Amino acid sequence: MNPETKRKTIHGCGCTLLSAGALTVVLAIIFAVAMLQADIEAGKKNSAEWDEYNQHLEQIDSMEKAGVADSIIAERFPRPIIRQGGFATLFGGAMALTVIVVAMIPITIGGIMAYKTRKKKDAIYSNELP
Repeated sequence: MNPETKRKTIHGCGCTLLSAGALTVVLAIIFAVAMLQADIEAGKKNSAEWDEYNQHLEQIDSMEKAGVADSIIAERFPRPIIRQGGFATLFGGAMALTVIVVAMIPITIGGIMAYKTRKKKDAIYSNELP
């Protein structure tokens, strides 16, 4: 393999690593934003469930005072879950951060490869010119 072909191959591999790393970073950011959006939507849904449940509190209280069994009340008016929001956001952010840190490896290696081959190309062409 002649030196020019080797230089072009290394440069191409460096550019490929840069592109793959950058794409990975973009996908990690999209994942984190999607998890944040899912967390927001789940919070809205849970809030709506609690609002609906709270509308029936008078009926529930009167049924309890009348001596209706708790299982019957729970069957008629199921209590929503108590949601501790933020887990999806934390998970998405942690995973995105991990992926971004790992993606810095190919970005760094690709950048070094592309920079060195570009520097060699510039040195070769500057020596050829009078």
